[in-house]
Amino acid sequence: MRVRARAPGKLVVLGEYAVLAGGPALVMAVDRYCIADLAASDDDVCHLSTIAGQTNERSFALGASSGAAIVDTVLEQRGMSSGTPWKGRLDSSALFVGARKLGLGSSAAALVAWAGAWSTYTRGEESADRRPSLAEVVAAHRRVQKG
Repeated sequence: MRVRARAPGKLVVLGEYAVLAGGPALVMAVDRYCIADLAASDDDVCHLSTIAGQTNERSFALGASSGAAIVDTVLEQRGMSSGTPWKGRLDSSALFVGARKLGLGSSAAALVAWAGAWSTYTRGEESADRRPSLAEVVAAHRRVQKG
């Protein structure tokens, strides 16, 4: 099975600091996306390609850390095992110019895209057949951002 999920970047129009203290903010989605792809591996290890300001290729044993904080956070929260080795691609290059972030929420978009793809890819293993809740994704994003 091949799975693709995407999440848009975001632009904080106003309230970027107020929201840190629980205040309101105005945010809009932009037409630039982070894309997550997942499929079964062609061999007996997992493979992950992350594309942002640069491309990183990783191979690792099923159940081991991928070395990508966003991916590992989702795997820890949603369940580490897909049952078989997988290959994934997490591409947030549309939210960058070269190696420079555009400030459009690339880490949040990457987290949401990967969580959606992983949830769909492993859906058969989840007893409730549920997607991650907003609270789960927010908690995961806070862990990745360390705050």
